[in-house]
Amino acid sequence: MTKKEKVEVEEAEVIQKEEVSKKEETKQPLKAYFGQRLAAYIIDIVLVTMVTSIVMLVVPVSDNLEKVENELTEITEERLADKITDEEYIQKSMGPSHDIAYYNVSYTIVDLVAVILYFIVFQFYNNGQTLGKKVMKIRIVKTDGGPLTINDLIFRTFIVNALLANMITLGFTLFANDYVYFYVSMIIEFLQLLAIATIAIMVMYRKDGRGLQDFVAHTKVIQE
Repeated sequence: MTKKEKVEVEEAEVIQKEEVSKKEETKQPLKAYFGQRLAAYIIDIVLVTMVTSIVMLVVPVSDNLEKVENELTEITEERLADKITDEEYIQKSMGPSHDIAYYNVSYTIVDLVAVILYFIVFQFYNNGQTLGKKVMKIRIVKTDGGPLTINDLIFRTFIVNALLANMITLGFTLFANDYVYFYVSMIIEFLQLLAIATIAIMVMYRKDGRGLQDFVAHTKVIQE
């Protein structure tokens, strides 16, 4: 075989390998786009909120809730009118803020249960799909191709659905004083917003579309 023939054979092998690689890439499922995931998320949140609200129709709510809400509104209006300083606003709003959270404990518990049943249990038995994901024709799968587990969905829900943040906040609502609750709830809310922003950026700009929750749970979201 001449040198020219060897070069031609090598070039043919390279071309063949590239064609095989392209075929394998086309077999891989497409990632779910940000718009699809956002639409599915909105649908799911609306459904969970509706269910929680319906359940709360038969759950008694404290008569003091409206009174405390009005008190906090008055304090906020005083600050907006510059009648009190920022420091005074914080001091005055600590108590009412904690009271509102305390009087809403029943709603928080119902919401937590709904999130667990829907985003973890239902999604597990529905092969990685919520109703929102089913409408948008996307699903959660393992990155290694293995079966999706309950633990995977727990880790994801802890982050993307604020399950962990809400559970911690509930604990401080029940057992902490006004001062501790006020600052801890602010920190938790900030961290959760930071996590959501990070997830959104990752899903939009990463080539594989994986968010923070996907890395923790070793999952990805694909199109059907």
